[in-house]
Amino acid sequence: MTCSVALPLIATKAKCKRQHSKMAAFIYKERVNQCYQLKITDPFDELTNCTLKNLATANSVPVEYIFPPFITAVFHFLNKSEIISWGSWYQPSIIYSSTVGFTGTNKTAAMDAVRNGIMDVESANGVAEVQSRINQSATVESLLKQLNNDSRQIQLWDELKTWQSSLGLYKTGAASDYDTTIYLTAYNGGTLKRQTCNSNISIMKPVVNICGMAHPGEICKCLDEERKNSNSNDGLYSRFLMCMPQPEFRDANVTEDTFTDAPSISRLLYVVDKLHKQKKVYIYDTEAKQMAIRYNNEQRQYLRENHSSDTYTSGMLGKLKGHTQRLAMMLQATENAAIALHTAGEAKNQAITPDFVSKMKEALDSNLNTKKELIEINLQNAEKSIELSQYF
Repeated sequence: MTCSVALPLIATKAKCKRQHSKMAAFIYKERVNQCYQLKITDPFDELTNCTLKNLATANSVPVEYIFPPFITAVFHFLNKSEIISWGSWYQPSIIYSSTVGFTGTNKTAAMDAVRNGIMDVESANGVAEVQSRINQSATVESLLKQLNNDSRQIQLWDELKTWQSSLGLYKTGAASDYDTTIYLTAYNGGTLKRQTCNSNISIMKPVVNICGMAHPGEICKCLDEERKNSNSNDGLYSRFLMCMPQPEFRDANVTEDTFTDAPSISRLLYVVDKLHKQKKVYIYDTEAKQMAIRYNNEQRQYLRENHSSDTYTSGMLGKLKGHTQRLAMMLQATENAAIALHTAGEAKNQAITPDFVSKMKEALDSNLNTKKELIEINLQNAEKSIELSQYF
């Protein structure tokens, strides 16, 4: 090729590349702005809303930053409980979630606040640090080994990218898909099996809850890849509840004297844990069930008409049913814990003390409702679960 032909061709390619980069930046900015416009007001019960607002104020973050790690923590303490909606359909107490935000927006502070609450509960329960269920396995093999010892684990990642990098670590080619399959199976509540020449691991219905803090660019890239390959991709990231709230950069003096009277996150999670010492089965009450079925049927209509032509959206809507039902279970669990704290007079923004543990044990032991294995989800929480799932 002569210079007279090559130089214009190179210039044209460079121009196209610049135009493509500008278009990508425009689309990226539009996505961020749309996420910032999404709002949700008080999706939990009154006491829980106050607890989370206090936590957000103390850490100078939007309360929405707290939602994903808090929701994940509640699921962790449901102790393999599940929701049976109608027929034989059930959903396990498992959630994958992520708070998305730019560098410097204080995402880690939100994660640390919830992580500390979980550690407080473990400490109150006498769990040694080496036996903590807060799992940071670098590989799927390590996670399976931990699950084989204790089939209930929670992963909290300050950087979701660290978890993403562990998928397919030390594997090449199609073999890297194995790790993704493990997490897909775990999310659905299935039995995990791994067989090699040297070992045979089988874990019956393990519970792995995941929350990670992510950057917008990496999440957009993951979701774009899933959309482009929706005909051959089972959608790991479409299983995640994700939110990207507009960050708040508060001055230090704004946090003074703005706390409301509400239980600490440690106390709230502690009571959730104690209410689920044994596995519970959640069901909708009559009104909630009718509403949930109507909502489900609306989504099914779109799937019926578009499942082959719009595979990505159909896949998202197919997972929406599970998200909504799992969130309904979580909302009812937190409300029941808040009621128990209020009834016992222990809804205070304080640490888990021996006196608190003693009083809550007495209160919970004397309440026959806490011993029920079947828990009904009321209409209000069923409605809130739809609102919350649509927000994510």
